[in-house]
Amino acid sequence: MKKLTAIALVVLLLTSVFTGCASKKDENKDQQADGGDKKVTIRIMSSTITESPEGDIEQDIADEYMKLHPNVTIKYEGVPVNEIPKKITTLATNNSLPDAFFNPPQFIPVSYEMDILAPINELVDEEYMNGFTESSVKDNTINGDLAVFPWYSIPSAIVYRTDWLEETGKEEPTNWEEFLDVAKAMTKDSDGDGNIDRWGFSMVGTRNGSGEARFMTIARNFGVDDVYLNGDKWETGLTTDNLKNALKYFTDLHNEYGVVPPGPTETGYPEAANYFATGKTGMMLTGSNAIGLITSQNPELADKIGSFMVPAGERQVNYIISEGYSITDTSENKDVVVDYLKFMVDKKNSLTFSKATGRLPIRTESSSDEFFQQATFRGFIQALDKPYSQAQFPRYTEVLDIIGEAYTVIMANKVDMDDVMKNIEEKMTEVLDEVNNQ
Repeated sequence: MKKLTAIALVVLLLTSVFTGCASKKDENKDQQADGGDKKVTIRIMSSTITESPEGDIEQDIADEYMKLHPNVTIKYEGVPVNEIPKKITTLATNNSLPDAFFNPPQFIPVSYEMDILAPINELVDEEYMNGFTESSVKDNTINGDLAVFPWYSIPSAIVYRTDWLEETGKEEPTNWEEFLDVAKAMTKDSDGDGNIDRWGFSMVGTRNGSGEARFMTIARNFGVDDVYLNGDKWETGLTTDNLKNALKYFTDLHNEYGVVPPGPTETGYPEAANYFATGKTGMMLTGSNAIGLITSQNPELADKIGSFMVPAGERQVNYIISEGYSITDTSENKDVVVDYLKFMVDKKNSLTFSKATGRLPIRTESSSDEFFQQATFRGFIQALDKPYSQAQFPRYTEVLDIIGEAYTVIMANKVDMDDVMKNIEEKMTEVLDEVNNQ
């Protein structure tokens, strides 16, 4: 029954018809952690392997592991993060899942319901489990099962050009009114040709999960709880005036004030980071990983980037993404996969990866390193003290899609705010009724 329910969920999420799920295979319990003398090939689906500088470092770690374990071959399959849910669902129906895959946060509850994940806490001992940061375990645990082997955490904050802020004569914003004032001051015609060519804010507005997640970071600080459990029933805060206020503020940054580059709903994370790196924007709401991407594109900005916490509205909270790899229950080499993942997150490799990419370590022995005490990371480190726990709602990708549709049509000036709020209420009622009545 659990698998049938999961397939129904995936059909709704991915608008594709799939049947069945991968069957479980017995583990080779006598196999040593490195496979012994037996030749072992590990298939890992990764999104970070497609990125820069993450991909090169991840491959270097794999190459080093293979040198130490000549009998093990690690084969990465690069898949963009937003395509992983559909890809994994297809492979599950064909009984051809990889040994491990990068599991995006929104897909974790869905893949768990598909019954394809091996509980990590059953594959490592308690002492090792205790070495993870508390939030990285909590956010990736469902029904007592650790669904993802944590690799790094990404708190959100605002990265900004310290020289541009100094130029405005203003202080780091602490609330949304101050943020708008700074964004206005940074937006200008820098070459005097009569056209705005520099903007205060690198808005990510694409409807692929990235834009919606950033908007929800703002909305939560306006006091919005998107979906939450009230007893045993799911409820939503997306029909409140708090959401209406957040939508107006967000869309006005483009429609009313023009402090973002043109075409924000077509601007994804790579484009927004490029705007920042090339001196077209002065602030960006993002995870700490953007620091590595930006400085790899423009090393001269290394000493010109600061960060501050996401500004306060009704409250000041931060959803701290902890990402990593799920091990599939069909893998015949779970022990080898675990051994490799432990190697990947050991202190040496973890610090190498984090220092180059800005993604913060999740092993306590690494996260306390003095490197992360510098000003560039200040806003991200402060954000760790104001965590927001997001409920593991099984159809959360649909929630994000509803939100993305809302701000997109507003910025396109197709409908007014009241019509948008009515549409949100109708769609959320339908989704919640279906989930609550299962």
